[in-house]
Amino acid sequence: MIYLDSSVLLAAYLDEALGERARTVLADRRPKVSSWLVSVEVPVVLHRAMAQRPAEPARFVRALADWDRDMVSLNLYAETFAITRLVRADDRFSRCRSLDAIHAATAFHLRSILGLRVEVATFDRRLAETAVHVGLPLHPLTADAPN
Repeated sequence: MIYLDSSVLLAAYLDEALGERARTVLADRRPKVSSWLVSVEVPVVLHRAMAQRPAEPARFVRALADWDRDMVSLNLYAETFAITRLVRADDRFSRCRSLDAIHAATAFHLRSILGLRVEVATFDRRLAETAVHVGLPLHPLTADAPN
């Protein structure tokens, strides 16, 4: 199972330097899961990018359409109480920003309850460090990301 955070999704939609890697991760046939947070994070950043580059409206309309398409195959986990309790009880999740802690704790929790290997796919250095610190493997295509 692959746990995606918003950095991978946004790289795929915004055609950044890491876009090709991100699209390869998205094309992986294994089940993909994320926190419900991405349903807010991704559109907010896409709209912000659209506002900053008003000369490129078609690009962002396409990015939002791609996001809507990908949402169909992405399993979103919304059990907030268990994640909140985990973050509060385990200080290893304090090594990063709050949203990254939620992502790392969600992947950790899913591994615990499902008994499956959960690879974290992220281009965010702090989230990657936290994931590794709590014993979660990184997806190989994102493990050496420069961010």
